[in-house]
Amino acid sequence: DGGGATLSSACNMVRILGLVGLGVVALSWAVQAKPTTGAAKPNILFLFPDQWRSDWDGEHDNWDGTGIPLKIPTIRSLIANGTKFSNTYVAAPVCAPSRSCLASGREYDRAGVACNFCNDFPVDAEKTFYNQLEEAGYHTMVCGKDDLTKKSSPGIDGEFNRVALGFSDGLRACGKDDVVSSFPKPHEPYGVFLNDTMVALEDGTPVSAWLAHAACMGKGNKSLCDRTSFPGSTYEDNWTAENAMTLIGRRPMNKPFFIQINFPGPHPPFLVTSDMEFAVENRTYTGGVDSHASNTKTVCIPTGEPSNNPESQPSGRCDYAAEIENLDSRMADIIEFVRKQGVIENTIIVWASDHGTMLGDHNDQGKTMPWEGSAHVPMVVTGPNVPQARHVILPVTIMDLAATFLDYGAGSLAPGMTSQSMKGIFEGTNHSARDFISSGLQNSDFNSTEIVSDSEMGGGGFNWRMVVRYYNDSTILKFICCKGKCNGEPSNVGAPVEGYTQLLYNTVADPFDMHPLTEKPQYAGEIAHLRSLLPTDQWTCGQ
Repeated sequence: DGGGATLSSACNMVRILGLVGLGVVALSWAVQAKPTTGAAKPNILFLFPDQWRSDWDGEHDNWDGTGIPLKIPTIRSLIANGTKFSNTYVAAPVCAPSRSCLASGREYDRAGVACNFCNDFPVDAEKTFYNQLEEAGYHTMVCGKDDLTKKSSPGIDGEFNRVALGFSDGLRACGKDDVVSSFPKPHEPYGVFLNDTMVALEDGTPVSAWLAHAACMGKGNKSLCDRTSFPGSTYEDNWTAENAMTLIGRRPMNKPFFIQINFPGPHPPFLVTSDMEFAVENRTYTGGVDSHASNTKTVCIPTGEPSNNPESQPSGRCDYAAEIENLDSRMADIIEFVRKQGVIENTIIVWASDHGTMLGDHNDQGKTMPWEGSAHVPMVVTGPNVPQARHVILPVTIMDLAATFLDYGAGSLAPGMTSQSMKGIFEGTNHSARDFISSGLQNSDFNSTEIVSDSEMGGGGFNWRMVVRYYNDSTILKFICCKGKCNGEPSNVGAPVEGYTQLLYNTVADPFDMHPLTEKPQYAGEIAHLRSLLPTDQWTCGQ
C-alpha cells in the first residue's frame, strides 16, 4: 500500500545513509577523497557498460530473498570509496535513445533519436556536452560502442561523425550483433581487428579471429567456435579496455581529459569465453520474478567451450554474471592505468549504464520497457570532494550527467539543453534536485502517431512515458502511461482502458513492479498530478 506514507507536502531532499560494515578491502588504486583547490579542472573517467541492471551491483538480493552471487571487487571498492545512487533511471531504456539523451542533455522527446535505428544523433541540429567540454578546454575521448551513429554505424575506421559529436580522439566500434551484421565482411573497427588477427582451433588449426567470432555469434561455420579460437585476448570488452588505455596514454598532457568508455557488455547475447564460464562455476542463480522460471534455480556448470545461454532462461544469468565479473576486472585495469599516470587524485570516476535488462522477469528479456529491470540502472561516483561510503536514495537521471560533467569542467550548457548538474549532490553540498524524473520510449519515429509493429519485439509495438518522484524514504512513486498495452507487462496488469494502460508503483516497497497502486483511492490525487508531469508535445495520456 506504499508503506502508509503521507503524500502531501512532499519533501524533495537527498537522503544520505552511511554504509557500514561493507567488508570491502580497498584496491590498490583506491584513494581518499581529497579536497581540491579549485585551480585545476578534474579529469573525468566515465565507465559506461551497456545493459547493466541496478540490482546486479553486489549489494542486492533476488526477488525471493536469495543472494545474487557476484565477485566484483572493483565495484565494491568504488562504492566504499565514493557515493552510490540507488535510484538512478535512464531517460529512455534502449541504447541509441538513452545515449542520445545523455549526449544532448535533453529529455527523450527532445533529444532527436526516438528508436535504435530511426536515425543517427542529429549533429547538424544539436550540440553535445562533449562539444561543450571540448570548448571548455578538455581533451574529450571515446571508445567502444557509443551508439550515436547506430543507424549508419561508426564506419570502417570508426571516424563517422566523431569530430562533429565533439570527441577530440576516439577508437569507436559497434557492439555484439551489430559487429557481425555485415558478415561475411567486417564493416567497423572491431571486425577489422578480428579480421587482421589469427587464432587457433583446439586442434591447432589456424583460423581468422573474425570467422571464429562470427561462428560463436551464430554466423558462418559453427565448427570454428571453440575454447581456443574465442580467447580473452580478442574479446570485445577486453579490446575496448585496451583501446581506452591507448587513448589515455596518448592524450596531450597539458589539458584535463574526459573519456567515455562504452563497453559492449553485458549486453546480450551473453557470449562468454570458456575461462569466463569457469569463473562462475557452481554458482546458483534464481529465475526471474513472475515468470515460468520463477521456481527454477540453475547451477552454473561449465562446458569447457564458449557459452551463450539465452537471457530468458536462468542459465543466462550465469553468463550475465560472467560478463559482469570480466568487466569488473577490465575497469580495474583502466583505473590502475590512470593511477600509474599520476592523475588519479584529480580524476572523477563515474560508473553507470545506459539501461538495464529484464533477465526473465515477467517472462521478458532485453530492455525498452518501463519496468525496474529495464529502466533502473546503477551509478557510483568517486573522486576529489566526493564523500566516501555514502548512499543517496533520491531519484536521479543519467541524462543529468551532461550538466554535471560540464559543471566540473566549467563549461556551459548549449541552447536547448535541460540537463541539471548533480555536482552539489555528488559532493554533498546540495540537498535538493529535480522534482521528478521522466523517461519514455516508442518503437517508431516521433512523427508517428500510431503504435507501429516492430518485428524485433515479436510484432508488438510500444509507446509509453513514465514519471518517477520522491516523497519520503519509504515512498518513491513511479507512474507509467502506455498507449495500448505496455510491452512486457507484469502478469497481473489488466487490459487497456479507453486505449491506455496507466499504472502506479511504489518502487521502494515494490522493486519488481508486482503491486500496482492504481486502483487505490488514496493515490488518485497523485496519479492526476504525476500524469500532468508527462510530456505533452505530440504525446497525451488518456484521463
